Amino acid sequence: MKGALWKRLPLLAAAVLGAWLWHGGLGLLPSKHRLIWQLAGEVASVREVEVQVWNGDTLLSRESWVFEHGLDRELAEELSLRAGDYTARAFVRREGSAQPWSGAQPLHVGDADEVVTRF
Repeated sequence: MKGALWKRLPLLAAAVLGAWLWHGGLGLLPSKHRLIWQLAGEVASVREVEVQVWNGDTLLSRESWVFEHGLDRELAEELSLRAGDYTARAFVRREGSAQPWSGAQPLHVGDADEVVTRF
């Protein structure tokens, strides 16, 4: 009985390590998160949106959307990030406006699969 347990121990250890790595290694390794961007104001007037994710001075992601008739779907992207704090920047161009509105929000990534940021 004791010998059989020792034979299975490496397999059990490999399974535990694999599960740990699969779930991001306690935030030490990047894991996939769904980032959802919510905009304030009239969504029918939105024509173009660009969202950037920054880690200090390093641009990690840039996503843009163009809408002919206003925002018609959820703004979301999937991104592999480590647990920690980032900065999200948004640029929103609305109908009738020559210059886009821009804003920045802190983005905290933890254990949750979905992270919602409101601009």
